[in-house]
Amino acid sequence: MSEGANVTGIDLSENLIFLANENTKLIEKGTFNGRCENLLEMSYVILFDFILFVNVLLHTDDSNAILSKAKDLLKYNEKILIIEYNPLNPLFIIFFILIGQLSSNLTINYCKSNIFTLTKLFNNQNFIIHKIIKYGYFPNSTYNISSFFIILNKLLNSISVINLFSAFHFILISKL
Repeated sequence: MSEGANVTGIDLSENLIFLANENTKLIEKGTFNGRCENLLEMSYVILFDFILFVNVLLHTDDSNAILSKAKDLLKYNEKILIIEYNPLNPLFIIFFILIGQLSSNLTINYCKSNIFTLTKLFNNQNFIIHKIIKYGYFPNSTYNISSFFIILNKLLNSISVINLFSAFHFILISKL
């Protein structure tokens, strides 16, 4: 958006949309329009150049419906970037306990947000998977504690077998 994009933000949380709208008032180029809506109930007449989902699939009961709707809202040959927690990373359980969000995050959908289930979901929905990047082993907040965590994270990212337990999946997909 700082380069002049027109961005629409959609979330079910009125508070998060309010914060996003407030925070983007300072940006001089482009526009931001935050909307408190359910993606599945949206009736949009425009198509989007790019869609970004951040921890959306782990919080929905119907990932198929969400992806189908996203596919309908996406321009031809454009992409969706999906960022999800990796439930195979055992450190997230500890992190969720520490921040008091274990019950809201440790759900069946969270367990389904593993790379194997997501890959199957994208293939079943006839998406093209362009790139999967597995990143991080510690919550980002640990990077502020010590540079040791940044160094350790880079080391762990370089070991392919350990990469299965990364903290996040960055998945770039498009429709066929």
